[in-house]
Amino acid sequence: MSKWLAVLDAWRAKCEPGQWPERRLTMLERAQVATATATSKEFITRVMDRVAANEPLGPKKRGGAHNFKMTPEVVDFVADLYAHNIEMEIWQYQAALYHLGIYVSTGTLSHCLRHTLQLTPQKPTEVRTGKYEDDNLIYCAEYVQAVANVPRERLRFLDEMGSDSRNTGRKKIRWPRGFEAHVGTPGPKGEHLTTTGITCLRADKPALIYDVHGGGHTAQYHQDWMVYVAEGGGFDPGDCLIVDNWSGHVNDVGKQTEAFLTDHFGVTTVALPKYMPQLNPIELVWASVKMWMRRFPRGKLDEHCFALASSLNCVDHDLIDRLYSHRGY
Repeated sequence: MSKWLAVLDAWRAKCEPGQWPERRLTMLERAQVATATATSKEFITRVMDRVAANEPLGPKKRGGAHNFKMTPEVVDFVADLYAHNIEMEIWQYQAALYHLGIYVSTGTLSHCLRHTLQLTPQKPTEVRTGKYEDDNLIYCAEYVQAVANVPRERLRFLDEMGSDSRNTGRKKIRWPRGFEAHVGTPGPKGEHLTTTGITCLRADKPALIYDVHGGGHTAQYHQDWMVYVAEGGGFDPGDCLIVDNWSGHVNDVGKQTEAFLTDHFGVTTVALPKYMPQLNPIELVWASVKMWMRRFPRGKLDEHCFALASSLNCVDHDLIDRLYSHRGY
C-alpha cells in the first residue's frame, strides 16, 4: 500500500492548489514520478484511474472462478434458498439457479456459501454411501470373479472422453443432475467434442476403435454406433465388453443394445461397480491421449480435430497391454 500512497503524494505535489485530482499528469510527469517512486508509468495511470472512478487504492482481491456470475442478487437468492432449506446440497442450488438461466460451477457455489455467506452447505453423501454400500461391494466381488474367468485377450473396455479446442479436460461448468448437458453449444473454452472408444488386445483388430462427434453423447447415438461397430466386424464371439454405469449403458436403450450384442454376435456385456473408474484401463488411455494433445495447438476447431486424431492414432497394442497389466487384468 505504501507505493500507492507515494504515487498519490507525488501526484499532489505536481498539481497547483485546487487542481487535484482533476488534473492528470502528462507523460513526462508520469515518467518523473515513476522514477521517484520506483514504480512504472502504467502503475501511475492505474492510480489516477482509480481516483477518477472513486475506487479504493490497493491491490484488488482476486477471486478467479469464484466470482463467476455471483452478483449480489444471486448471492441473496442463494442465501434465501439456504434459509428455507438448510439440507440442500450443492447440485440442488445449481438446479434452482439453472431455472433462472444462471449456470454456476460447483466450486463457485461452494465458495459463495462457505466464505461469502459464512454458511455450511449439506455435504453430498451419494458417492460415499453408493461406493461402499453392501450391495456395491458384493457386486464388486462378483465382477472380479466374472472377469477372472474371461481370457485376457477377450476383455474389451468401453468409455467416453470429452475434449474441446481450448483445453483437454472437462468443461468448467458441470450441469446439475437431472438436466440435459448443453455441451453442443460452443462455450468459453471452445468447441466440444466427444470421443467414444473400445480397447482391444488382439492384433487382428485396432488397439482402439473410436468415434468422434460434436456435442454430447446420447443413449440412442451410442446404440447406433455399437450396432455399426458390431456389424463392421469390431467384435468376435466370446468377447466381454465392460462398460461403466452411465445411464446410456444401463437404461432401457442400453439393455436393448446389450441384448442385440449377445443374441447376434455372442458378446457379453458386464457393468463395472459403481464409482470405481480405477478398474477401467481405458481411463488411462484417455489420460495418455490428452497428454499427447497438449503438444499441439488447439485454438481452432480444425487444429483440435488434428490434435485429437493424431493422438488417438498413437494408441497401439503395446500401450493397451501395459495398461491392462497396470490395472490388474
